[in-house]
Order: sequence, then C-alpha cells, then structure tokens
Amino acid sequence: MKGTHRNIEDTFTRNLKIRLYPNKHYEEQLEKCFKARTILFNHLVEYNNSVFAERHTYDYYYNLRREYLRIKALDKYSILTKVDSHMLRECIEDLDRGYKNYINGFKIKPPQVTNSIVCTCRFVEGVHINYSKNKLYLPRLEDSFLKVSTRMKDSKYGIKFKGLPTKKYRVINILQCTVFKDLVGRWYATITARVKLLKRITPTESIAGIDVGVERLAVDSNRGIYSLSINKKLTNKYIRFIKLYMYYLKHKEYDKYLYYKNRYRKMHYKLNNIRNDFTHKLSRMYINKYKTIAVEDINIFDMVKSFCRKASAKFKTFRTTKIMNKKILESRMGMFIACLRYKAFENGNKIITVNKAYTSLACSKCGNIDNKNRKGHVFTCTKCGFKEHSDINAAFNIKQLSLKR
Repeated sequence: MKGTHRNIEDTFTRNLKIRLYPNKHYEEQLEKCFKARTILFNHLVEYNNSVFAERHTYDYYYNLRREYLRIKALDKYSILTKVDSHMLRECIEDLDRGYKNYINGFKIKPPQVTNSIVCTCRFVEGVHINYSKNKLYLPRLEDSFLKVSTRMKDSKYGIKFKGLPTKKYRVINILQCTVFKDLVGRWYATITARVKLLKRITPTESIAGIDVGVERLAVDSNRGIYSLSINKKLTNKYIRFIKLYMYYLKHKEYDKYLYYKNRYRKMHYKLNNIRNDFTHKLSRMYINKYKTIAVEDINIFDMVKSFCRKASAKFKTFRTTKIMNKKILESRMGMFIACLRYKAFENGNKIITVNKAYTSLACSKCGNIDNKNRKGHVFTCTKCGFKEHSDINAAFNIKQLSLKR
C-alpha cells in the first residue's frame, strides 16, 4: 500500500513494533519467505557481479526484475512462485538502492552474497489487521480458497500479535509491514502506518533546559538528575554467561557453548529493554511536563569519532578508546534526544537545539568562561564564586541560550 492516502487532520506516519506469536504453520511459511528472499538476493548479486566483469557497470531495477522473471519460470527456483511477489520486488528495490548508493559513494562496497539466511522480509500489499482478535494477516500465507471462503473469520487463521497501542493511535492506512526474527528466536513485525493521535496532553510548565551526558542521562534546569537504572543481578549474570561462553568455545565443547551463547544473548536483550524502557518513560515525562525543551546539538557519531582522535593522541591505547566509545554508545543519549523529537512532534511541543560549546565551562550567573571553573561534578566560578553541580549549571546555560534565541 505505497500509494497515495487521504489527507486527514493531525495525522502522521509512525513505525509501530509488535510482538508476533506464529504457530508452526506460519513459522514454516515465514521461513519459506526468508529462504526465497535470500535465494533471489544471492542470485541477483552473482548476476550483477558477472555483468560488472563484462561491462564495468551494474544493472539496475529494470534489468534485475527481468532476470527475476526469467529465473522464476525455472524448476530450480520453484520456491519463488510459492511466496508473495511484492515481497520479492521489495528485495529487488533494496538491491537497486544498494548499487546506486555504492556508485554515488554513500557505501564502501556493493551488496555481497550472504552465507546465511536473512531472517527478514517486507510486505507492502495485502496486509490486514483484526483489532478485536489481535490477528495479523499477511499475503500468501494461507491457501487462497480458505482465505476467500472464511474471509479470515476463523480463529485458527492469522498470526497472533501483542503490543499495538490502539488506545493511543488510530491506524488509518498500513503502508508496509516488515517481519523479522531475532537472534534468540522471537518474532516481531514493524508496521509503517498512517496514524492519528487520539489524545494530546497539555504541559503544565513552560520551558526547561536539559544537559545530556554519559554518566547521568539527563539533568534539567529544575535540578532533576536522572541516570540509567542498572540491574546488578542481570549484569552479573550477563558477565558470567559471557565468560562461560568463551570458556567452552576455547575448549571446543560446542553443546555447552551454544547453550551459554543463547543465555547471554537473552540477558543482553533484557538489559537493552530495561534501558530503552527507562529512556522512553523519561522522554515522555519531559514531554508531558514542559511546553518547550532546550537540548544541546549532539551528534553521537562525531563524538565517538572525535574521542578516537583525541584519545589516540593522549592515551595511545586502543583499550581506553574502546571502553569510552562503548560507554558513549550505551548511554542512550542519541536515543533520548530522538524520543524527545518525535514525541514533541506528535504532542505539539517545541524542541530548541543550542550550541553545546562552553555550556559546561561558563558560569550561569555571570557568564565567566574558564577551564578552572569545573572540577569534576563541582562547578565553582573563579570570578563571582557561584557554586553548583556542574551538570545543573550546564542545564541553566542551555535554558538561557534557548531564551536568547
């Protein structure tokens, strides 16, 4: 459903992630889709490699689709006729985009042949949702006769799902649905849909400045300090499973190695979910409370890149840069700002970005900028003697800069 949609007031496009619970029949059908998509992807990559060897250029969407229609009629690729054709065309579009990005210099190398089956596929037509029964219907997964005769009313047809926020959004039009299977074996679907917000929240306070950091995720100008919650019990389990996983891998005991590999992956997912949940709840709290939010203009990629350059000159060790970069990436700074942006867009709040230069070194009372002002978490102005927590002082500066703008 990539076509045009009817314009309705207060609507926007959202990605809604839901958890799927397919039975054995649907698992087999979805794995067949994964296999067909991987076979087509690998064949077209090999085809384009032979074209490049002859003509020093690549074929794009039109010729790739002609090649797909040619091999679809062969007995060797009979699996391509048993799955949804629109899903395979999306695979061709992805390949076409990959080759064009490579030619334009956006990617280092063109698409490569995959050795394992890629556990993801995207459906663009024939996707239906039954909200009362919590069922998701995807094309070509049931027999066409049963699909028409029952009209999807029978309870044994359709994939059960959980997690669609029907109380918050009203889905107007489904644009596409991406189904994937994670490393632990859980099934998910990401639905790109045109939705309408059912309820807006009116904030109670006017403006707040937020300083985002690695150790403390958010410190605001109202002296609120929020850090990522750390579950020590899960973290210790996670570390122990990694050590056992590496130990059995070294001693070539593959049964125990695979067991602990699965265990540490599950712990990793749990820890990630705890951090993501805290980040979403914190951003929602700020959106519900403040009409205008001022944050620093932060680019995580530039932060990691600049730290690698500075640390290599200062510490001259790879380990130090690796540990610090890991802390930056796990701090959820980028995710927190992204959550603030899209939630503010939905609710009608305003986000102001200010230049982060000297916000942690300048005095929020007199404006004095000095490297000696800050010593760790304590900020003491060398000119006027103002004392405050360094992150709260930075939040005051961010708020003042936003008011000037």
